[in-house]
Amino acid sequence: MTFKRIFDAVLQIIKPTETDYKREKRFVSEVIRRIRAKTPKNFQVKVTGSVAKGTFLKRVKDVDIFVLVPKSIEKKEFEKIVRKIVTNSFGKIRMQVRYAEHPYVHIEFQGRHMDIVPAYRIRNAKDMRSAVDRSVLHTKFINKKLKKNQIPEVLLFKQFLKANGLYGAEIKIEGLSGYLCELLILKFSTFLNLLRFFSRKKKNCFIDIVGDGTDKKFNEPLVVIDPIDRNRNVAAVVSEENLTRMNKLARAFLRRPSLKFFERDFEKERLKLILSKNGPKYEIRMEKPDVVDDILWGQFKRLYKNMQNFLERNEFEIKGHYLEANGDCRILVCLKKDRLSASKIMAGPPLKLKKNLEQFKKIHKNAKIGKKNQRSYAIVTRKLIDVNSALKEFFRGAQNIPSHFAGSKIKIKKIS
Repeated sequence: MTFKRIFDAVLQIIKPTETDYKREKRFVSEVIRRIRAKTPKNFQVKVTGSVAKGTFLKRVKDVDIFVLVPKSIEKKEFEKIVRKIVTNSFGKIRMQVRYAEHPYVHIEFQGRHMDIVPAYRIRNAKDMRSAVDRSVLHTKFINKKLKKNQIPEVLLFKQFLKANGLYGAEIKIEGLSGYLCELLILKFSTFLNLLRFFSRKKKNCFIDIVGDGTDKKFNEPLVVIDPIDRNRNVAAVVSEENLTRMNKLARAFLRRPSLKFFERDFEKERLKLILSKNGPKYEIRMEKPDVVDDILWGQFKRLYKNMQNFLERNEFEIKGHYLEANGDCRILVCLKKDRLSASKIMAGPPLKLKKNLEQFKKIHKNAKIGKKNQRSYAIVTRKLIDVNSALKEFFRGAQNIPSHFAGSKIKIKKIS
């Protein structure tokens, strides 16, 4: 299939119709009317994000409503203010208080996921008192700069990322945000041009949409200067691993274009890949902490990294892993082997280096020391010879476990 036929077919599914746009506009207008009726006159209510910019995918109904307050109000008042606004505007609705730099409220209303976010009313980034303050300015910038014929290009890019597990700036994903997608389309005009850029992207790439790119330095592999706040790299959260994956995906699609790149379920494919690998597999389950996703995934990833380092220090090689945090938190690992020999040979210094040899013997005083081809060696007894014992040893170490997982009941099971 040609690029055009593929893109047209994808847009038939993901692009909102005129009816969809009108429906969302009516919905947002009603929500804003409700909230404005219950907030002080010196507050402003603004819709931000993809709905405000017309860059939302047809099947994704997430709405961000910002309540902008005067600078005279302290941040410590934000949670109380936003709780009261939601209760007064929507009645006895189930709300979840979440935390970024400061609290905001998440609700579900008429089939949409909605975040009600307090922020300060500002004119430019120099007036910012919190990171979220710039969001309204982001929406204003994109609405001014993004052309109507570029919106489908943004949608194609978002769907490509979503299908391949690369969409979202949250810690769980460490991918590309919606705002970053829009900025990149502004820079490269079309999704196809953007894929060509990623297919040949070198490390330490610097993109500055509105300036000459000479006034700030950043260390991240991809730098996209925020036109609203030039001290910020919009791509800072994107992991190097994900940039490498994006490079490979772009090259693969350009080489052999296919609808499958937009239709994949990345999480299912990743789980299937781990289960298909040769080697013993173990599942580690623990209770899911009752914390917001960014805290959960920050600690969950750190827990896995600590576990990986511990296993590898003890010579258990991990071939692949999968993390899941639905009902419970689950780690699935595939190992090269799950049992080691009771002892191992450690190479020592040449026999002619007498001082080094004596030091080697002192370090391995309980080991059998031998010599071969004018070099010494030690036969060392392993402390841990099976991965089940190694995992139990790891989870006994309090220093290995991030705070929100401390005290969790751990279940370890070999699944194949």
